[in-house]
Amino acid sequence: MPIRKGEPSGREPMVSTFPPRFIVALLTLDNTIYHHILDTKTGYPVQNNLFQVTILSRSSMDGDALSTTCFLLGLEEGMKLIESMGDTEALFFTSDGNIHSSSGLKDIVP
Repeated sequence: MPIRKGEPSGREPMVSTFPPRFIVALLTLDNTIYHHILDTKTGYPVQNNLFQVTILSRSSMDGDALSTTCFLLGLEEGMKLIESMGDTEALFFTSDGNIHSSSGLKDIVP
């Protein structure tokens, strides 16, 4: 999806983020935050280096599903998924404070 500054097209992308800003950690125990996205192998919340995933897509429903899916997949596999899709871009925020952007956002997000 070509995303350009200052060029409204009438079909602006939708933004979906996991975790949504209104969700506060469900449980903090021994300095570990436990949220509601569970690892299907362990039954415990996913523990990876991701803090947040933001998706830009034409559909907010697709973006919502993709933000959760990419969070589950992790940075590497999530980015591969996004790069394989047309009209979809992503920002991956890691717990070390870095932002990783998909190829369509490289000119906009450092």
